[in-house]
Amino acid sequence: LCWLGRIDQVGQAGERARLPRTNDPALRLCRIAHQVAWEAPEQAAEGRRLLGAALEDSALLVPAHRANLVVAAALLDPIAYEKSLHRLEEARSVRLADLTGYWRLLANAGRIEEARRAAEDYLLPPVMPWDVLDLASAYVDLGLPDRACRFLRRYASQFSNSPAGWSISIWVTYANLLLELRRWDDLIDLGLTVRQLPTVMLALRGYVYFLEG
Repeated sequence: LCWLGRIDQVGQAGERARLPRTNDPALRLCRIAHQVAWEAPEQAAEGRRLLGAALEDSALLVPAHRANLVVAAALLDPIAYEKSLHRLEEARSVRLADLTGYWRLLANAGRIEEARRAAEDYLLPPVMPWDVLDLASAYVDLGLPDRACRFLRRYASQFSNSPAGWSISIWVTYANLLLELRRWDDLIDLGLTVRQLPTVMLALRGYVYFLEG
């Protein structure tokens, strides 16, 4: 949850699961990030001290700066985010989610045009199915639905020919976007494509019938 940017849910998840305290650095940094972003000022101050110390520890460079990305996004602090993103780039440890998180942060901070330019300048193809979902949702969040449609048209079939949850989510995301944009011809084409993918059709049969009216 922490590395996905859902920092507000970290504390709740820990309480529900009754996770034991651990010395694992990544989990400890997740708790510190939650402390900085969501807890009372006194606890947040202590969390900032601990996070600052971790950022200076070369052994914790990647998890510490990734935790700082999460905190910076929660606190709407593009400058802090950019600094940690740069350090992760130097360490060759930047993930796609780190970049899409930066675009969303820019948009939330009122720098929407800069966010859109950054998204449009990103040209690397997706590697995993969740990359497809992350990029498509980022385009939609930034007000670039046409780009999201072109992207999903190109990559949906390549990453979605299985009954796995990621695969099904890609097709549902694509279909819902086409419905929202009222692109009826594209919806018909999507239904025809899914019908040629037996494992996907098995999971989405009822939904495809719905789309076809």
